[in-house]
Amino acid sequence: MQKCFFLRVFQAAISTIPLLLSVHGAIAQQDTKGSVKGVLMESGRGGPARFVNVSLYSIKDSMLLSGTQSGDDGSFGLAGIVKGRYMLRFTSLSYTGKAVEIELANQQALDLDTIQLLDSQLSLKQVTVRGEREKAKSDVSKTTFQIGARMQQLAASGVDLLKQLPGISIDLAQNISLEGSTKVIILVNGMERDGKYLNQLPASDIDKIEIMANPPARYDAGASRVINVVLKSDRRAGLSGNINMETPTIKKQIYTFPSARLSYGRGKVDAFASYSGSLGYFDIVEQSRREGSISDQKTSISSSRNERQKNWSHRFSYGLDYTFNEQNSITLYGNFNPYSQELDGNIRALYQGRSTTKWDYLKEDTDRNLGSFYSLFYKSALGKRKRGELTVDGSYYHLRAKNQSVFTDLVTGSIQANLVRPVQNTFNLRTDYALPISKSLRLATGFQLKSNRFADQNQSNFRYGGTNQALHGSVRFSKQKVVSEVSLRLEQAVFGIIGSKALRFVAFLPNVAFQYQLREGVSLKANYQKVLEYPGLYQLNPFQMLEDPNTYRSGNPGLRPAKVTNLGIEYSRSYGKNFISLRAFYNNREGAINDLTRLTESGEFITQLFNLGTIQQIGSQFTGTFSVGKAIQLQSYMKLFRAFTQVNNFAISQGLGDRQKMAYELAMSASASLPYGLAVAAQFTYNSPTTEMQKMAFANALYFISLQKTFSSAVRTGITFALPFGKIFTYQGEKIRSETLTSDIKKTINLTMLPVFLKVSYTFSKGGKRKQVNGSNEETGIRQRKGF
Repeated sequence: MQKCFFLRVFQAAISTIPLLLSVHGAIAQQDTKGSVKGVLMESGRGGPARFVNVSLYSIKDSMLLSGTQSGDDGSFGLAGIVKGRYMLRFTSLSYTGKAVEIELANQQALDLDTIQLLDSQLSLKQVTVRGEREKAKSDVSKTTFQIGARMQQLAASGVDLLKQLPGISIDLAQNISLEGSTKVIILVNGMERDGKYLNQLPASDIDKIEIMANPPARYDAGASRVINVVLKSDRRAGLSGNINMETPTIKKQIYTFPSARLSYGRGKVDAFASYSGSLGYFDIVEQSRREGSISDQKTSISSSRNERQKNWSHRFSYGLDYTFNEQNSITLYGNFNPYSQELDGNIRALYQGRSTTKWDYLKEDTDRNLGSFYSLFYKSALGKRKRGELTVDGSYYHLRAKNQSVFTDLVTGSIQANLVRPVQNTFNLRTDYALPISKSLRLATGFQLKSNRFADQNQSNFRYGGTNQALHGSVRFSKQKVVSEVSLRLEQAVFGIIGSKALRFVAFLPNVAFQYQLREGVSLKANYQKVLEYPGLYQLNPFQMLEDPNTYRSGNPGLRPAKVTNLGIEYSRSYGKNFISLRAFYNNREGAINDLTRLTESGEFITQLFNLGTIQQIGSQFTGTFSVGKAIQLQSYMKLFRAFTQVNNFAISQGLGDRQKMAYELAMSASASLPYGLAVAAQFTYNSPTTEMQKMAFANALYFISLQKTFSSAVRTGITFALPFGKIFTYQGEKIRSETLTSDIKKTINLTMLPVFLKVSYTFSKGGKRKQVNGSNEETGIRQRKGF
């Protein structure tokens, strides 16, 4: 914006020269009557060519005689011209120069009608702009947060930057949520990634972050929340890289996310290889008690688990960008990801029902998962003026896993075991085409074909297939203070157990957004959106996983996608480095996928997923980011709503009823830049218990305090205190209260007084600047949460 401001000032200064000469010519030629007028238009787009310099030269001696500037509607006029032959020259920083020869007779009023001008691109070798960027900008479908120098001072990676934005919460395991929802699609330049990828992405490479609470229909049908991280267009040539290391100070509490990245660019080629790790080792305590009755028989199970969480993940990624020319580029991306989630330890339980039994079991997990992803992305700017954009994106994801739990009775030596060997294959092909018709009108369209195949190699009866075909189109219109975007996604899906009768449906998913700018930096937005929430592999697998000798969990291949409707109206204001947003919203999830815990006739408790009815939320939320002086930055997110559940007939048959409850969500952070390269930051997040169809879910508040020291542009160190003085942290809990069942489950971590994590970051680069190329989407596997 500053660049455009200085260019306009320069343009205005130049335009004063012909204006002054015009006054001089008018005084000298007061007895003339000739004149010339016309209208300047943009070639192709049809809009007026505004503020173009119009100069009148004598052909005889090439002397500048008069001048003016085109108005807001593109019109111009010159008067007081003696008869003769002249050259009209049209010049502007925005358009290609043009000259028109004219000849005037005495007292002639010459009308040139319409003159077409072509757009021009100005290339400057170097422009230096000093000053703080506007903190945030609200658009019809997104809010864009600019990444300034102060934010980068506090961040080593993309995850560190997200922690500084309002409405985004990141827990100790680096799970990302937006406005209370964990169903968030993370994009990097439009490529689907996750928090692990952002952890190895240097903060210095990020230009801005776009938050979409109602993304357009071009995104996947389940995209109700999107965070798009936009990288700087100029990247380093030659060799560059970064290393982030985190070191826990206590052996019993290990949570570290090491990462490394190496990039190389030369000529038309940019390539990178990276590593992103995740290690989580904690001692976990779970206390649970379930009571139920069936056929007048009361049954209860009380259990205590003392387990060691052993979660690890090592992701190796690679990418290659090749730019054929200014209009065409291709991107290859892939990764290889072995990971594991294990909970080993002792389970003690007391069963009271038809008999009374005590158990003392040793539980040992064997969990091996291997995911791989490959994608190819092509991008082309079409037409002589490169106005249209075509993208073709193909990707393939493969997962092969072995998940086993063995329960050994320490008294009798008897063994019970679970074993699933899931396999997933997902193919995705997507094409999008966007065409700006004019400055005010933009059209886009495309299609997507997605195929899923799920299977369990340990169960011959579970072979699940699904195919989605979707068409989408959108129209974006902007005129002065009004911006509107209307998009529609038509999706057809066929899915179910292979060999059985397939489920089919067609969904119309509209998305309408409207924004009106009340004044500079102040706007009012409204939106209406429909999306789908599809179940994943582990939610569909019907295999019964043993949790203790009389408690099971299983998926459900009969699940249907939940239909989600979002409505909202939002007031936002941006002033300097401050931004606030007030929003009233309505959310409706029809066919919500929820857990249902039941007591069977054989006296066993089983938890299974079902479409149980509708969950609604009605409320308001506040989002804000504020600067206090030059050193302190504050972010705040608050959401207050009433939740309603409306159960369907199946849920009623299971003893469930409608419920409603007030709830709230809080997320706040503060950061300060101190002398000597020091910076301090703090984050706090808490969600009140959430209402689901059968249960209430809850967790303790999360809070962090960190101190960071920057030694140079290449080296920085930091120390983080996670949940200081907390001792016991409840990371997951639930309560069930119904006519036939009560359940209380609480999962906790025992912490030291001051859990401390050390962090060291090193960045290096050699070479000049290069252009960045966008890439393609990444498919990731989804499984039941296991541990913290």
